[in-house]
Amino acid sequence: MAQRKRLLLGVGIAFAVGVTLVVWGALRERMHADPLKNVPTSVRAVMWAKPVAVLDSPFLRAWTGVFGGDVSMAKVKELCGTNPLDSFERVTVFLGTEDGDRVGDFGYIAEGSIDRRSLVDCVRKLLEADGSGVRRVDVDGHPGVAGMSGDSRAIFFGKRAVVGGTEALVRSVLDAVAHADHAAAGATDLEALRAVVTPESDVVVLLRVPERWRKVVRTGAVLRFGVGFADLGAMELVGLALAFHDGLSLRMRAGFANDGQAKSLAEAARRGMDLVRKSDAVAVSVAAPVLARTRVSAEGRFVTLETAADASEIEPLLRLVQKGMAPAPPVDAAGGADRNASEPSNPR
Repeated sequence: MAQRKRLLLGVGIAFAVGVTLVVWGALRERMHADPLKNVPTSVRAVMWAKPVAVLDSPFLRAWTGVFGGDVSMAKVKELCGTNPLDSFERVTVFLGTEDGDRVGDFGYIAEGSIDRRSLVDCVRKLLEADGSGVRRVDVDGHPGVAGMSGDSRAIFFGKRAVVGGTEALVRSVLDAVAHADHAAAGATDLEALRAVVTPESDVVVLLRVPERWRKVVRTGAVLRFGVGFADLGAMELVGLALAFHDGLSLRMRAGFANDGQAKSLAEAARRGMDLVRKSDAVAVSVAAPVLARTRVSAEGRFVTLETAADASEIEPLLRLVQKGMAPAPPVDAAGGADRNASEPSNPR
């Protein structure tokens, strides 16, 4: 009897130790506080955002009023009964790279209070609505789900993170988290863009500009703004930080091949803003105070732009953008605007 009790006690202790180790391991597995420590060093672009701050912002409300809501997220909420983004404290999205200058697949890391069962059920409903289904997968001991076809999957990392993308990208995240020298943090070019980030930043984007994109940018900049902006085509890096607390605050930092290009572009931007400010149409519009707050400076090979808009200015600014996006009226053979396109006919 005593031997049986000792055996049961030993089994109980072993079970308790096993459960403790499993729980400790799950709690120990956490993403780093620095997003760049969670993504591979080879990323082409990385963005991280605070979903709640964005979803509750005056900017998003104004955007929805001017351009309409996000139909895709409305569909997710309809199928799942909730928006999964509401439970995430931070979402990181990154683009991988392929051979040469090509942009690869994208992956993501979502962190927060995650209800695994609800999240898997939501994914299942979305895939079934698209004619597919869900299968269980495992990546290096991490459970997850995937569609019935394709290489994309989403795995659970510890208790508070979901990692998604192709299996290769998911493994690259696990590798970056475990090995600091394989992560993007510490990469000289991306670290140089950190100057845009502040504790108040709600959205941050860091981009290594592909060579073929630079050629397109150069051509478009010259056609749109003149030869003074040709150096935009030499832009190698871009960092952007947005904060939505009291409206919209924007900080952008762009890196160029050399100091001369940065200085030339900063000067061209300041001259262009001065001309715009002096125009009668802008002087009486909501853009005037925003332009007055805008600052452009050059330091070494980097150009920095900073501006801000109050909550009350955002919707009128978006209306101006919307108006600028409207197609121009057709032009008749004589080179003038086609009056019939904008005026009602007057039959006799």
